[in-house]
Amino acid sequence: MARKNKPTRLEAISGGYSAIPWTVLDSVSFKGASDKAKALLFALMRQHSGNNNGRLHLAKKWLYNQGWTCHENNTKARNELIERGLIVQTKWGGLNMGAG
Repeated sequence: MARKNKPTRLEAISGGYSAIPWTVLDSVSFKGASDKAKALLFALMRQHSGNNNGRLHLAKKWLYNQGWTCHENNTKARNELIERGLIVQTKWGGLNMGAG
C-alpha cells in the first residue's frame, strides 16, 4: 500500500495586519510612485496598531531597524509620498521644536 502524504501545516500567523483601500492602490498617485516610496509607505503602515490614532513616525533609528540604511533615500521617498498626497506631515521632530 502506498503511504499517504501528511498535509503540510501552514505557518501560524500572529500579530496585526494592514489593509490598503483599493482607491489608494488604483490612484494615479500610488501607481506613479517609485518603488522606494511605496515600500516606505508600507513600512509606515506597519506602525499603525489601531490604538495609536495615526501617530506614525519616520525616525532614523526606527527606519534603520527596519532595514532602511540610506538617509538620503529615506528623505527622497518621504518627500515623494508627501508631494503625491499619500501621507501628510503634521509635526516636525527634532530639538527646540516646542511642545507638541
